[in-house]
Amino acid sequence: PLTFGQEAFTCVQPLRDPPRLQALIIGDSNIFGPLGKYLERSLAAVGYDVARRGKPTSGLARPDYFDWTVEAKRLLEVHQPALVIAMFGGNDGQRLESTDRSVDAVRIIDGGAWSQAYQERVQDFARLLRGEGRSVFILSPTNRRPRFAREKMQKVRAAQREGLEGMRGVTWIDMFPLS
Repeated sequence: PLTFGQEAFTCVQPLRDPPRLQALIIGDSNIFGPLGKYLERSLAAVGYDVARRGKPTSGLARPDYFDWTVEAKRLLEVHQPALVIAMFGGNDGQRLESTDRSVDAVRIIDGGAWSQAYQERVQDFARLLRGEGRSVFILSPTNRRPRFAREKMQKVRAAQREGLEGMRGVTWIDMFPLS
């Protein structure tokens, strides 16, 4: 028992460390590879329990190949993260397919229609990740060497930036100039 003055107190339950915050890192091959591993180690070093899921050649454009919405819902339910870092776009410079087979694909050469459709897809995904108060960081695609690939990434970056601008709880980070 602890004694303070004439009062004695007995500890009924031992003190425990507070629960650690959960972080989730998801995305394409950058998250599967060295960048994702670096982020995982860095967050763990500052006290997060980290789950990481990377899927090479994936993105938001082709849910017929890999549906990140379905996978993100599953991972959010399992891990209940306070923080989410997501990186997509490097594989999104192509037609946008829908999970609804009756909806036609939107080709990237369709310009404004593609940009609008991709912005909506990115916004919906960011809202899913954010939920009721998670901090979300969306990382843009990185630089590419061939000119045609850089041009596609410029379209993807612009659509991500415009779609996420001003969204509460979501921070877009432009990785292009850092690569």
